[in-house]
Amino acid sequence: MRYLTLHIITPALWSDLDRNDPGAPRRETVAGAVREVLSGESLERGIRAQFEDASAVGERVGPANEGNAREDNLFDTEKHARSTDTSLSATNIETAAATIAGPRAGTFSGGERTGSLAAASFGRTYSDAPDQSTVPAIAVSPAVSTHQPDPEPRGSTFSSTFTSGVFYRSVTIDRTQLHANWSPAGPGDAAGELAAMVMALVYAVPACDRSENRPFTSAPLLVLAEEQHQPFAYSFDPPVRAAELGGYGGPTLASLRRQRETALRLRSHNFGLAAVAGTADGLAHLQATEGPLQSLVDTVVDGILKH
Repeated sequence: MRYLTLHIITPALWSDLDRNDPGAPRRETVAGAVREVLSGESLERGIRAQFEDASAVGERVGPANEGNAREDNLFDTEKHARSTDTSLSATNIETAAATIAGPRAGTFSGGERTGSLAAASFGRTYSDAPDQSTVPAIAVSPAVSTHQPDPEPRGSTFSSTFTSGVFYRSVTIDRTQLHANWSPAGPGDAAGELAAMVMALVYAVPACDRSENRPFTSAPLLVLAEEQHQPFAYSFDPPVRAAELGGYGGPTLASLRRQRETALRLRSHNFGLAAVAGTADGLAHLQATEGPLQSLVDTVVDGILKH
């Protein structure tokens, strides 16, 4: 099977994550219902920032970071872009050095192949040299709340200032395209870089450039990895309703479980091996191998390398 899709359900509580042009938290009407939305572009920036932060080496340049430097560069994507422009991952440096010294001269970023996992994953375009462009191998969907925004109490400005809710998003990895794009330095380095990338896909969030409202990373309620013949994502139409005692996590997981059961019944040939991890209860009912997140990451990495 060519594709490997991650389905991720994550709670976000009163965070400044993604804003529209007027400066309000991004909301869109989806199937007749208003939802909180984090754009795919903002998520991709957060993923690249976290991945590059995990694998970057060398001296950072740009504005000095107050407080915790790792947190600053993990979530402040605009500042991260300014402060890491001259950084390369250790594997990228080794690959470039091997390319210069060895018979593969010119292949670190030549044709459609690159030694950069970030470029191989999300693509890179050169307007003055289109033959050097890289086709993306990873597609990141917007994150959409599985429910409608809660009504704002009179006198409160929280919902008009912050993003809050339970969000679903999908990330599809085209394993064939990734192998065509990427020239890692070696098998050991490839596994480490892929593991860092998968963790970034799971945990990274976007952030507006407002240090007083810095978001935090919540443990995902669910991460479901599926092998697929054709890319497939789930939807929450109609939006879920809060549980009797409040909260959207339980109803969201119940909806996903029903959708997966239906998908397996109607198109079982489209799905292969599946693994699941997360903090929510009832993951064993998803017809997937349950385990800790690190085990799921190892399974995804192994599935990419052995494809």
